[in-house]
Amino acid sequence: HSIFLLEPVWTAFQSPLLTLEGRNQGSNNRTEKHPIWRRFEASLRQHPLAKPQSWLTSKFEVLHETVMTWIKESQIDRKAIEKAQLVFTNARSEFRAGNTSSRAKKLSKTKGFNSDTSSLPQSKEDRRMLFVNFLRRGLPLLEKGLSAHVNSSDKFLKKMANSPDKFMPYREHAPTRILSRNSIYDDPEWLKTPIGFWNVLCFRGVFFGSEFARDNGRYFEDLDQWKAFSKGHPQSYFVVKTAYGSFQGDRSIDRVEEYWEKRDLWEPLMNKKDLTIFDVYDFLLQSSIGGGRSTSSRKRGSWQSAKGNNKSTSKKVFVNIGSLTAILIIGDLIYADVLPMPSALDWGKLIEKVGKGALDAMIMLGLIDEDTTVPQAFADLDAFVNRELTSEEKSSMTYDVLTGEHSLCKYKRLY
Repeated sequence: HSIFLLEPVWTAFQSPLLTLEGRNQGSNNRTEKHPIWRRFEASLRQHPLAKPQSWLTSKFEVLHETVMTWIKESQIDRKAIEKAQLVFTNARSEFRAGNTSSRAKKLSKTKGFNSDTSSLPQSKEDRRMLFVNFLRRGLPLLEKGLSAHVNSSDKFLKKMANSPDKFMPYREHAPTRILSRNSIYDDPEWLKTPIGFWNVLCFRGVFFGSEFARDNGRYFEDLDQWKAFSKGHPQSYFVVKTAYGSFQGDRSIDRVEEYWEKRDLWEPLMNKKDLTIFDVYDFLLQSSIGGGRSTSSRKRGSWQSAKGNNKSTSKKVFVNIGSLTAILIIGDLIYADVLPMPSALDWGKLIEKVGKGALDAMIMLGLIDEDTTVPQAFADLDAFVNRELTSEEKSSMTYDVLTGEHSLCKYKRLY
């Protein structure tokens, strides 16, 4: 029964309530854990659940899948299901603690994410090859189609085939993405308009992951058209609060009208000369302070603390558009020819700023060290992938730097 005890204990251990305020000239910006919790953390790392491929971890995974399936089939409160999923996901990530290089340790500590690299190959080329093999492993999905693998004996392919939007590494081949590309994102000039921008916000900030996005995926000409269409449909038809993995409390159809009110902010940005992906990123994460607008502190990366910018008067302009949603929107706009395709180094810089799954995966793969920055690690990985994959494989995957980043996120999610 230790798996039931350790999971909630670890979740409680990570709570901010267990941190002690540090001394910083009266400021409460710094915190540190009491030594007793450091010893407790070291003890937990010796537990079998701390190893991604241990016998207990695999049993824990199977048990969790079984329990979650039973809960869903029993029609227990959906909110309870979502919260249980969130707790498990967070706890599972934290159990996989271990040693990394000093640079990766610094990133991991700041992000609250750790990864054991002791079992990885010694050379970086061999480590990068692990990622190439991951990319190749899902190719049967593209060759024979998703439906051919929904009951596959290969659990890896089966998982992707049954939840392609969530697990498939090939960004442009996910069903919901294909549908949106042919409806919302098929006209670059329209996407530069306030109405186009409103639809983009609604797709990524509200609808993605829902039955509506998967089966319908239409766009709306104005707010009245949305109200007429949505009347008679429950919110659950349009919203899945765990669409991107973590539970999003602000994910709601209420955002549709809020985004409508902010639509006119888009055109001045689109008229900016030499617009960059970083301009769009900062725009999407901006906060409103005292009625004005100021750039969000997330410019420095969501894994870094926002020091001195926690005023109660600060509010996000685009609610529920966080760093992960922002990079997804930027990627969508790149494929729609609204923004230029970035270099691997620039996309790596954005990965560092976002600080989500792609960064975690590079830490897991041991690609970041004292001599290798995050952007350079991603650029080196991208160059390696381009050398190793055949032109046919790259064409089949639609491989580019965006697919590389997206695949890293799925690598982290699956491993």
